[in-house]
Amino acid sequence: LWLLSDYLTAGSTTVSAGSGGGSATGGTGGGCFNNGGDTVGGGGGGGTNGTGGSASCTNNGGTGGNTGSAGGAGSAGRSLTTTSPNYGTLYTGAVNTTSADLAEYYVTGDTSIQPGDVVKIDGTQILDPNSHLISTKGVLQKADKPYDSGIIGIISTSPGIVLGSLDASGGGDQRQLALSGRVPVKIDPSSPPINVGDYLTASTLPGYARKATQAGYTIAKALEAWTPTSGEDRIDAFVNLSYYEPDREFDQITTLMDVYQLTASASGSLAFQITNTYGEIVNKVVSASQAVIANLTAGAINAQTIAVNNLSIGGQKIEDFVAHIVDERLQTASTSGILASNATVANDGHEDLMIHLGSTATTSATSTLTIADRYNNPVAQIDEGGNATFSGTLQANNAVFNSLQLNDASISGVLYANQIDGLKEKVKALVANEFATEGVATDSAHILASLSGDDYDLQQRVSSLQQAVTTASESANLLTADSIFTNSLTVSGITSLSDTVISGSLSITGQLLLHDNAISSATNTLSLQPEGTGTLNLLAGAMTLSQAGGLVVNTNAYFAQNVTVREDLITNRIRPLDSNLTIALNSPTASVGAKLALTDANNQEVASIDASGSASFTKLIIAADNTPDTSTISGEITSNATTGTAVLAAGQSTIKIISPKIGNNSLVYVTPTSSTNNQVLYVQSRHAADSSIPGDQSYVVIAIDNAIAVPVTFNWWVIN
Repeated sequence: LWLLSDYLTAGSTTVSAGSGGGSATGGTGGGCFNNGGDTVGGGGGGGTNGTGGSASCTNNGGTGGNTGSAGGAGSAGRSLTTTSPNYGTLYTGAVNTTSADLAEYYVTGDTSIQPGDVVKIDGTQILDPNSHLISTKGVLQKADKPYDSGIIGIISTSPGIVLGSLDASGGGDQRQLALSGRVPVKIDPSSPPINVGDYLTASTLPGYARKATQAGYTIAKALEAWTPTSGEDRIDAFVNLSYYEPDREFDQITTLMDVYQLTASASGSLAFQITNTYGEIVNKVVSASQAVIANLTAGAINAQTIAVNNLSIGGQKIEDFVAHIVDERLQTASTSGILASNATVANDGHEDLMIHLGSTATTSATSTLTIADRYNNPVAQIDEGGNATFSGTLQANNAVFNSLQLNDASISGVLYANQIDGLKEKVKALVANEFATEGVATDSAHILASLSGDDYDLQQRVSSLQQAVTTASESANLLTADSIFTNSLTVSGITSLSDTVISGSLSITGQLLLHDNAISSATNTLSLQPEGTGTLNLLAGAMTLSQAGGLVVNTNAYFAQNVTVREDLITNRIRPLDSNLTIALNSPTASVGAKLALTDANNQEVASIDASGSASFTKLIIAADNTPDTSTISGEITSNATTGTAVLAAGQSTIKIISPKIGNNSLVYVTPTSSTNNQVLYVQSRHAADSSIPGDQSYVVIAIDNAIAVPVTFNWWVIN
């Protein structure tokens, strides 16, 4: 073992003795040892009056023994001791330690980290007790995520060799991180059973390991078997940072999908993602120039070219699948009447398209081309005789008919016809029906007479009819039991009606419209009682409105939006609609420094709260204290107040104040009003009552370090 350095670490070093001489000449002296410039010789050589170590040594070894002509034994070596706290370089051929692993000091950001904990590395900044930043390349934290790339290893329990040093690390709380070798590691109780050689990774339980069952980063290989029922909380493991990618064998593809879930991604209908059993998305990318895969399961495949020997869709060969689709379409077309056995479509080589209906080889009924709607109802038909039937509207810019028979027709342009059968009789019947009322009979007879004959000007007759109707309406009275007006009824004078039923809308001077259970005004304002007289009554007195009594609401009123009261709001009680009652002091119209003010009977302000939360009270009574201002012999007082005065009895160093106002987050202030002999009166402890414990009470203990001979009076205040 050689120690080569200018300075040695504090300790003890022994220099071996020189050898004995073989003759009177004497033996060889012990070697010199240099320790910080102080060379110390070894033992002297043997022989007659043998000398000590070499002359270069500052402190030679002792003189050798004198046995005459024979060589004597060498004297003992010198024991060399130094206390220099410095470092050197160790050169050794082999080192044998009783402990099993190699470790290195690392700064930790968690003082609860213990030997056997699985840790990760992060960039947390650590400060020393003087709030100075500790220079470190990484900070240890307990690992809490399986397969995380940040896991770095296991905290050593008893390392054989430790790298780094506490006094040269820059300070901070440190742990010995195992770099290699065998170490104990904590095992998550929920881990699957572990066999020797299994890979271990971090667990969701901070600081614990578990068996690795899927691809990801691992920290060790198990050296012992473990089961959840073994009763052991840790096993020995071999430190081995690696990426574990198990070779899985699956009997069925469903077994693989039990581990990995293939789901559609939110990014699009043709995008998919894979998640593991922890719900984490697997982002690993695999690239290869060639691959042989026995079974491939994928959400979407995007390829330039796909060459296959056999292609199946839904378990069918591609040719069978296509044939099945074609057969289905042909079957649907046949059953729905789209295809007919007696119809052929041909193109004779020109632009015309010909559809043949019927066949010379058949003697069946007339063939028909039918167009049906989505419900398979015929809407148009053309038979082989050229007859066409349309159930809808026929529109054409120009049409020529030798003969046209219509049940109902609407013509927006001009109809030219030599003769329209039945038109004259239809017009005469309409005129007779319109004038079949008392007082218009003479005019109607005249008009009907003018419509007789075969040759007349229809336009002229219509003009005469309109003039006759106008004359009749001006001079006649309408007396009828029942009348139906299909267009309009205009009355320019006063109309007296008894019970009247209007099935549509009622318009008054075009300004007021009554329709659909509603009253509408054509102008911007609908006025009710514009003269301001009388009372407006709604729903049998549920709400009334009058000039004298104002607005009176005799039932509950609900407002979906804001209510503005310009004058006083007079009420006996205000309570919240749900859990909180909010009074806002920050409305757009509020002045700067707006506040909620409470006044007395003389309109004098006695309390206020402004928008910043500051409150002012003329007098503040928090609670009535029902306890005298002295301590008892037991050193306890009971109060229902949040403030009070108490006395720490002479010769006592603590007093307990029991109050239901004290909680875990209460702030307690104490102010002595008498001498404490220069001692600090402070809050020693605080306890909030546990509702699950019968009789448990909330209290605070006030104390001084040393009891004094006189009572100490103080004020106390609890703020929640």
